[in-house]
Amino acid sequence: MQLFSEFLACKILPGENISLFAVKLLRLQEKLKGINNPIDEDYMCFQLLKYLPSRYGSIVQSILRCNDDKFKFNEIQLELVAEESRLQVRASDNNEEHIETHSISSSRKSLVCFHCNRSGHFRNKCPELQKKVPSVSSGFD
Repeated sequence: MQLFSEFLACKILPGENISLFAVKLLRLQEKLKGINNPIDEDYMCFQLLKYLPSRYGSIVQSILRCNDDKFKFNEIQLELVAEESRLQVRASDNNEEHIETHSISSSRKSLVCFHCNRSGHFRNKCPELQKKVPSVSSGFD
């Protein structure tokens, strides 16, 4: 009963990757098989999917719609590892974009106007000078 309870309580830990979580489930399955209480593959699949973080929601939904011949532990694990990699790439892309945006805004703050000595613009874009420049008329008034 203790091993079966461990299996049912087995969750993916924060920061843990899919492969490591799958190995934990497989080890518990082997222990249960060793005492003549094997776990059905469907239960293995559901346990693998059950406690995933919400960011895996869409892939879990598509996996649950799979045919029985595709609903295999190894196949699901491969799909989840691929999704994990995709999410990591997306997160690093977003992080790089954030860093780039931050560096651009930081560099704008370091700009100093030679006219008013304020940061954020050059002299040719100085609001004080823009006010002083008379508007050019077309001469057809």
